[in-house]
Amino acid sequence: MNTISGNHDINTYLPLLAKDGVIVQLGLALKPHSVSQVGLMFTRQSIAGSLIGGVAATQECIDLCFRHNIYPDCQIIEAKEINWAWS
Repeated sequence: MNTISGNHDINTYLPLLAKDGVIVQLGLALKPHSVSQVGLMFTRQSIAGSLIGGVAATQECIDLCFRHNIYPDCQIIEAKEINWAWS
């Protein structure tokens, strides 16, 4: 899952996918991604997109993360630090 909502190079993350892997774009980047089709073809990787899902889809994602020991990295900040958090 790619939840990055700012402009970024998706090619940085494609090598992390297994053969037949799918990267799902959840964050909305304003500039188009430039991706080499050849790399996707040889590894049978895919790029998909999705808008926010409902409660059932959210629970499915949480369950998948739990099964694979994927946990969020959270940090509590004060309101005065909000500009730092967004940068």
